[in-house]
Amino acid sequence: MHEQKRPPAKAASQVPYQAHIDGLRAIAVLAVVADHIGLPGFQGGYVGVDIFFVISGYLIISQIVEGLRTRSFRFRDFWSRRALRILPPLLLVILVSVGIGSVVSVTSGQFHELGQEALSAALMVINQLLLSQQGYFDVASQAKPFLHLWSLAVEEQFYLVAPLILVGLAFLANRWGKLATGLIALMFVASLLACIVLSQDGKGLAFYSMPTRAWEFIAGGSLGALLPLGRRLSRPTVELVGIAGIAMLLACIFVFKPTPLYPSYFAVLPVLGACLLILAGLLHPASFVARLLASRPMVAIGLVSYAWYLWHWPLIVFTRLYDFSRPALLPDTVAALVALALAVLTHFWLERPILAWRRLRRTGLNWWPAVAGVGITVLVGYGAADIGQRLAAAAPNAPKGVEQMGDAGACRIEAMQGPGACLALVGKRRLGLLLGDSHAMAAYEALAAHATASNSALATLTIPNCAPILGVTSFEIREEHADCTAGHKTGLAVIAGQNLPLKYAVLYARWNLYAGNEPLIDQHDRELLALSGAKEPAPDQRSLFIAQLRKTVLTLRQHGIDKILVVAPTPEFEEDANDCVLRANKMHLGSDATCSLPRAIVDQGRKPALDWLSAALAGIEGVRLIDPLPVFCDADRCSASDQMAPQYRDKNHLNRAAEERLLAHFSADFAWVASPAL
Repeated sequence: MHEQKRPPAKAASQVPYQAHIDGLRAIAVLAVVADHIGLPGFQGGYVGVDIFFVISGYLIISQIVEGLRTRSFRFRDFWSRRALRILPPLLLVILVSVGIGSVVSVTSGQFHELGQEALSAALMVINQLLLSQQGYFDVASQAKPFLHLWSLAVEEQFYLVAPLILVGLAFLANRWGKLATGLIALMFVASLLACIVLSQDGKGLAFYSMPTRAWEFIAGGSLGALLPLGRRLSRPTVELVGIAGIAMLLACIFVFKPTPLYPSYFAVLPVLGACLLILAGLLHPASFVARLLASRPMVAIGLVSYAWYLWHWPLIVFTRLYDFSRPALLPDTVAALVALALAVLTHFWLERPILAWRRLRRTGLNWWPAVAGVGITVLVGYGAADIGQRLAAAAPNAPKGVEQMGDAGACRIEAMQGPGACLALVGKRRLGLLLGDSHAMAAYEALAAHATASNSALATLTIPNCAPILGVTSFEIREEHADCTAGHKTGLAVIAGQNLPLKYAVLYARWNLYAGNEPLIDQHDRELLALSGAKEPAPDQRSLFIAQLRKTVLTLRQHGIDKILVVAPTPEFEEDANDCVLRANKMHLGSDATCSLPRAIVDQGRKPALDWLSAALAGIEGVRLIDPLPVFCDADRCSASDQMAPQYRDKNHLNRAAEERLLAHFSADFAWVASPAL
């Protein structure tokens, strides 16, 4: 992806310059940038990264093999050249991005994430950081300015291990040639199979990991060994090979769609297409496709492709953040063009001078560029992280993210080993149950304070992404939330065994997540429900929801819970509502109006959940359903702020102030449920 070749001054371990490879780089970077700005038709542009991996595999493996063949390969020379090629533009982009991000960010969470991502990007481990967070195609990931550097981290990890493996294989090949060939084939097959298998859960392990991407590098690296066979092909056949390669890549770019199941076997097509294009150009540089790729415009874009790749995504992200996280084609395109201009400057003022200095040396490089590069990288990374931490500490104290909501109290019945500790804590107070998902977790502190004021206490059964419907689990993509099944089983045993004197219950959840058929307003896929133990979601989601929620309520009442309060869905927003309010206030735009949605949109998103809830609870005594919409909406709009104060933690979780407003508005209902009087 990032090794750049220029015609003269060929070192002993270099392979001859091939202009069509720069043209192939141009296709890759144009595809990625077009996809990232949302250019219609380029929804599969993310395959450009696969193309880069193939190019790197061909160039790096060929260089090492040639160096080993001529006995000119030196580890110090290889890694120092990598450091001089990769690190200067990367560290420049990281420093500038941290500077811009320090101005554009508004929340403590954003400042903290900026520093952590910059550190991980500098240390080339950001793929591991992202693996622990959202997937590449998740909406939340699109606000990460260093998201795109996962691919550079994968490449750098490949650069670290490739020479070690190839030196070992060369040693084996001198004695047992067939064994070395077999090991190469085994690594390719193992990596590809792991890629396919691990892609199935949609969690990103196959996407972000170097071992599951290694087969793409190996595919590119194998092209040198295929050249003798390829030279037997006629000129017309090579022309067809090149046309087939470009057709495969264009099909991927224009037909593929974002999916958390990528790369899997889908990546075979762009990898094969890139291999065919490289091979066709190597066999016949004068072939039609090779000449097209080697044209001046394509080569020019290819030469700045690394710098453009580095610059484009941070500028797009910061443009969107400044515009309240609203992707739009025109400003995103302008950001990408500014990035191209910066890439050209970076190429001429930074990359080419370093390359010229390298060419002046008649001998290979020693260790100092690699060692110095590592040292400077560590300083930049930890410096950026420190800046992020300092800015986060000085930012408005507005919690961002579900992870900052606390542990849902001391009486967590889904994790309870025995009732003793909870009973001792409760004493003689009336005990209620908070049953729900992460929305209930967000509400816990306010509800617990209200319970204490009412001389009662709250036990909790709150599991993120799990509907508060006992005996039901949920599926996201193809993966079952095992925590739902286990937690509900434990909770039901506690309730049925009457180990705790539960007298009332509050059901609080992101009901929109479990009802209806369309994606949510933030484009999050809905959770699909199934009976516990089922291998796949139920075909009739509405019937299951209504029947099992009704059964849950009746079960609670059967085991001594005489009153149940169900909180209907709260408004949800397309983008981070907390960020919107703080940004609007900072820009003096008026957050109550700026950070709001038409009520008609909110009503449409809540309609299935309200219908299903009403049907499930109809006719059951001791149950009340309250609708929080009047707390946040007037007749026309629903706002994310109250008198310019944030009401949300993120897109859909209320903060403590909003929960207290809700409690105050429905004080009679919350007093009813917690009171011993009927």
